[in-house]
Order: sequence, then C-alpha cells, then structure tokens
Amino acid sequence: MAYEKINFSRSALQALPAAPAGKRTYYCDTKEPGLLVCVTPAGTKSFQIYLKVSGSPERVTLGRFSARIAESVDLPPGCKHGDFMANTPELNVRMARSLAPLIKLDLKAGVSAAETKKTKRGELTLDELFEEYVTRHLEPTKKKGAATLRADFERYLGKLPVESKKSPKLKRIKRTGTVNWSNRPISSITRQEVKKLHTDLGKHIGHRTANIVVSQLRAMYNRAIYWEEFKGANPASGVEMFSTPSRERFIQKDEIPRFFAAVAMEPNVDIRDFILLDLLTGGRKGNVTAMRWTDVNLDRAEWRIPDTKNGEPLSRDTWQTREKAGCVYSTTTN
Repeated sequence: MAYEKINFSRSALQALPAAPAGKRTYYCDTKEPGLLVCVTPAGTKSFQIYLKVSGSPERVTLGRFSARIAESVDLPPGCKHGDFMANTPELNVRMARSLAPLIKLDLKAGVSAAETKKTKRGELTLDELFEEYVTRHLEPTKKKGAATLRADFERYLGKLPVESKKSPKLKRIKRTGTVNWSNRPISSITRQEVKKLHTDLGKHIGHRTANIVVSQLRAMYNRAIYWEEFKGANPASGVEMFSTPSRERFIQKDEIPRFFAAVAMEPNVDIRDFILLDLLTGGRKGNVTAMRWTDVNLDRAEWRIPDTKNGEPLSRDTWQTREKAGCVYSTTTN
C-alpha cells in the first residue's frame, strides 16, 4: 500500500490539509516504518500502525495527534503501552514513534491490539464500537460510504458535533427521536430500546431513516460478535422494519430542455461537469468521483472501472449489456 512519505514533526502534521469529502488520506513516516497518520475530512489526524502479518494487513489506531503536546514529551515513565493505549490517548510524534515498535512486536507475536485494549479498558462503548467498525471493517475492505455512516451515527445514535462544518457559528442540536448512546457499554443496549428508537425515528424523522439507522446498528453488532468483542444477542436483530415504497422520478420529455439549461447555469464547474458525466455514463456516484485519466481511452470512447461495488472491474459482458441498452459507457475486459 503506497502512501506519501513525509518526515513527521509537529509543524508538518499541522500543515496537512483535511481529506476530501467522503475519503481519508494517509501519510507514512520516513523514520518509523509502518507508522501512518490518517487525516479525515474534518481535519482530525490520528496515528496508526499498518503492518502485514502472515500476508494479512493489520491496522491499529494508536491515538490522535495533538499539537498542544510539546515535541519533547515522551510516554509516561513506567506506564505499559497496553495500559496507555487503552485510554485512546492524544499523542505527539515522539510518543507515536515510541509506541510503534512495541505495537509491531505485539502484532508479529500474534497479540491482538484490539483485545489488549478491550482487556485494559473494559467493555466497548457504542462510540468505540463504531470506531472499530470503521477502522477494522470499512477501511481494510475498502467499503465506501464511511463518511455518510459517520454522519448518520452522530445524528441518530451518538454525540453530535456542536458546530456545523458548513457554518461554524451555527450550533447543532439532536432532533426529537434521536439518542446519544456514545458512552453506553454495548451490552447495556436492549432490544426494547432499539425498537423504541426505531419507532421514535419513524414518527419524528421518517420510516426510511429509521430503517437505515437500525440496519447500521445491526451491522456494527454483527461485526462485534464476529470479532468476539461481544457475546450477547444482537439487540438490533428481530426489529420489524417499516415498509417503504420505492421512490421513482423520471425527467419528462418536456422537462429535458429546462433541466440541461439549469445544469448549464450551475456556477460551480466541478458540480456541473459531474452531473453531466454521471448522467451520460450512467455510472455510480462513487465510480464517477474516483475516475482517473488512466481509466479513460478517448480514442476508443472507453472507460474502465477498476473498483466496482462487488470489488471487481466491469467486464466486457457488462459493457455489451449496457451498449445494447444505449448507454454512452464502455469498459475493457478484465
């Protein structure tokens, strides 16, 4: 896995830009192999260890980078690294570089950092489970939509940031029907509470949203059970979902000229080009935003999508099907 290499220092990490919306960017330390900094769209920077053990990738979050900690500060004397990491600490570069070799030794010896954290820290809270879900499931498997899931978690299940990202002066509040279970131990959340949450969300916000939130919660608990982080029954299983009719809206023939005229008047060139490209190719939003010039052959009017929803490039059979349907779209063979 190739990441941009930089010499980690407080000034260098402070200068790193926030990641693009819906993505995370990673930087590799030139002095400590396997030590990374992960940057989120909100500008949060976290130290991580990335290491392949017996051919399988392992990723461990050490803690968040904090520019408030002086560069000369090291790990607390006499404190074991497992005890220190159990509290999800804030770190400077020196502390991260001190932790990195110890964590790599644990990984090579087959010691699970997640299990060590759990033993030292006690039971996972829902917020900690969500972070584990992102770090151990979404990122390693390259699942898309992590930013959307995080936003939904904050709105409906967790702690909502006080300030709006778009308008910092605008304070955000939890809506009626939502909950803040961030600090709840995952075994304390019952099926009755989840059913009530589902009902309240359906009543105050919408049936479709209620279904999405419970589905997300169920997926998180399923991963916790798979990782043996949780031995109880999934409290989000068995919740009867609301029936939601499919939503369809087609542009009518007389609306097409007005639609293209409105698109042409869009002042943001990137948004305008994205709408036209997405419309004319019939591609998924994620595929279109991930398009690179290396994937496109203008002479053959071909676009090869290397990373599709099922994890495989689109094949010529898929292209032939789309061609018969009249789509302006093409892929090369695998």
